[in-house]
Amino acid sequence: MSNFVPIRTSSSFSAGVVGDADEAPLKSHNQDSGSDVETELEEDEGPGLPTSADALAALLEEARVEARESAEAVLAQSRLELQAQRDQLSDIIEKIDGARAAWTAEVRNVLGELVVAGVRSVVSDSAELQEDMLRNRFAVIGERLIGEQQVTIRVRPDDVDAARDLVGGREGWLVVSDDSISGGLVAESEGGRVDASLGSAITGLADSVQSWQDEGVE
Repeated sequence: MSNFVPIRTSSSFSAGVVGDADEAPLKSHNQDSGSDVETELEEDEGPGLPTSADALAALLEEARVEARESAEAVLAQSRLELQAQRDQLSDIIEKIDGARAAWTAEVRNVLGELVVAGVRSVVSDSAELQEDMLRNRFAVIGERLIGEQQVTIRVRPDDVDAARDLVGGREGWLVVSDDSISGGLVAESEGGRVDASLGSAITGLADSVQSWQDEGVE
């Protein structure tokens, strides 16, 4: 067996291979596979865990900074959204207040007009109210013109007879018809003119209503 080459160890021959003596010994397949696996594991490991307390503290601080920055960004965005909602709500409230003020003013105007028109219509169309008003107006002028000798009392045509009954036979007091008077009376004397007509009363009522209407405008 001329091709048999013994493999020498430190003590004795342990094995041999067939081949030329100059050929190098073959590597074991298992040894190559083990080396490749170790290399792959080393490459897959990537960054390792902190190897010291300082490295761990630095890693934790970095995580805290990132978490704080993220939370601050979320909080800032939430504040912006909340402010936008507040601005929108304020705008809605302002519009509601404006609409309420306009509605209140409109209601006051309508009610005021209805009150004045209603009083004028009711008094003008009611004979009983006209008579009560005439009697009341005579009581007013009677106190103011008690010392007058010559007095002309103007009333609407329908109230002439009632006015003369109220005057009685007082000398110097004259009752005349006046189409421009819708109720009540107007008394004229040397001392001046007393307007106790329905028109004057309505004017006073209208002024009061206007003052009430103006209270709703601020």
